[in-house]
Amino acid sequence: MRKLAIAAFYFAAAIFISRYLLPFNWQLISSAAAVVVSFFCLLFSGNMRIRIFIAFLSMAVGFLWSWTYTSVFIKPYWEQHDDIVTITSVVIDYPVLRQSHGYRVDASIQQDGYPSIGVRIYYYNESDLKPGDIIETTAHLRRTDITDDGDRFDALSSRGIFLSAFVSGNIEVVDSQNSFRYIPKRIAERIAEKASEIFPEDISHFMQALLSSACIK
Repeated sequence: MRKLAIAAFYFAAAIFISRYLLPFNWQLISSAAAVVVSFFCLLFSGNMRIRIFIAFLSMAVGFLWSWTYTSVFIKPYWEQHDDIVTITSVVIDYPVLRQSHGYRVDASIQQDGYPSIGVRIYYYNESDLKPGDIIETTAHLRRTDITDDGDRFDALSSRGIFLSAFVSGNIEVVDSQNSFRYIPKRIAERIAEKASEIFPEDISHFMQALLSSACIK
């Protein structure tokens, strides 16, 4: 158990360093460096040798995993940052009315044969969207993991939403998927609607969040 705890700790440390401290281009180099450093365990003996080897090998795997995941799922979409393109996506949640103005909805996008990722779509014209709808629109794409000043911003990227799409026109529903994966969302939405009908306004939002997490977006 102690060896497993060491492996888990140093793997998590490598993921943390890759996410918040280490530039993407250095992750693969860091993985190779950790493998090389792991051979220093030969200078020790017994359990100390094993623990040092496990620690640095776990860090090497963590750096490699972070680099691979970013290369396969995220990096292909970085090239579309600040582009205005026509996208086709699948709605995965119900729209939310923004406090300032307009609406937002989370969707899944797949472009140019790359794996699908999450995208948060911001729009102004009201549209009756539901999970499973396949929509098409022209939008201004932005990365969600950095701000305009280049600072880290993880509120969305930590949830698997790596792009934001700002729509100036209309959203067109071109098709719909009836998949079991959307049933929980639809049930939660119905519960939230019933809660707003049954309970007074001053506690209805609390009951919606308690019963269906409808207010926790």
